[in-house]
Amino acid sequence: MSDGRSYVRPLGRTTLFVVASGGYYQFYWFYRNWRDFKEYLDRDVNVVLRTIGLFVPFVNLYLVWKQFAEINELLEEAGLNPCPIKVLYPVWFGFFFAGNLGIFHAETRMDALGAVVALMVSCVPLLVLQRRINEYWREVQGDLPPREISKGELAMVSVSCPLVWGGLLMWG
Repeated sequence: MSDGRSYVRPLGRTTLFVVASGGYYQFYWFYRNWRDFKEYLDRDVNVVLRTIGLFVPFVNLYLVWKQFAEINELLEEAGLNPCPIKVLYPVWFGFFFAGNLGIFHAETRMDALGAVVALMVSCVPLLVLQRRINEYWREVQGDLPPREISKGELAMVSVSCPLVWGGLLMWG
């Protein structure tokens, strides 16, 4: 890594971005992990296509499962315990599906708020994985300082925050 910074992402910052974005930060979270793994491990993956695939029904389910499994492989290669992805994946899927379904079928502000809360809860498995990914990065990179907040993170939150929370305030 050329800038001497770790790929570790503080959980507090990730949680804040999840809440501020109404749960939509997870799209950036997946993108960022694919990008970091590609860069650090010199993998031949198209990060942009994978991220676009998150918006395609059924393809998104495969891509999320694949990333969860890849994270476990990296943890095991580093001698760390794997994550319980057979539990985390269905939790992610259930709340992600409920949140998106709720957004498109909400009839009241409370319906829409419930959908946004479901999307935020769908990020809890990602926070569990992030904690473990951070352990991986500390194992393979040592105690390098974390990277600063990226322009991509700021853009994601800057766009999704007013859309989600402003939309809820203007509802009905």
